[in-house]
Parts: sequence; structure tokens; C-alpha cells
Amino acid sequence: MNTAGSILPGRSLVDDTFVVVMGDHLSSINLKNMMKFHKEKKGGIATIGLKKQGVPLEYGIATVENLQVTGFKEKPIVENLVTRASMFSSQGFSTT
Repeated sequence: MNTAGSILPGRSLVDDTFVVVMGDHLSSINLKNMMKFHKEKKGGIATIGLKKQGVPLEYGIATVENLQVTGFKEKPIVENLVTRASMFSSQGFSTT
């Protein structure tokens, strides 16, 4: 069961806005601002924190054109990946 799914057994105990945070993540996210954003937008059932980051590849890569190696790039960083910050806020659970 995933993190958000693991809170389902306690849904009868929650009737207000709440936050789910993964226990193995370090973050500098401002939860107060995230909750404020969630409450002001009133369009969705949840707000998911996302982070844009670069991830270094473990190996160098070769550029190949017409079956010829035309260049090498040593351990490049893949830029602008959007990753989930693993923090969710939601407006209680639906009873229907």
C-alpha cells in the first residue's frame, strides 16, 4: 500500500484539512504556505508538492549519428525533471 493509501483506515477520524508527509524525506517546504495555497484554490481534493531538479546520470553517454560516435558527455545531469515531494494536503475524506 502506498503512503496516501495507508491513511485510509483512519478516514473516519479525519474531517478537516490534513497533510501526509513521507517519513524518509527531508524537506524545506513551507507547510503553512502549502496549506494556505490548498485552502485558497478550492478546486481539487488534494494538493501535491512537486520539485523541479536535475539528476546526474551514473555513466557518460555517447552521441551517435549515422552509426558513428560523434561525441561523449561524461555523467550529464538530466535537467528539469519534476519529482513528487511526497507531501499531500487534502480536505478530509468524502463520506460518499
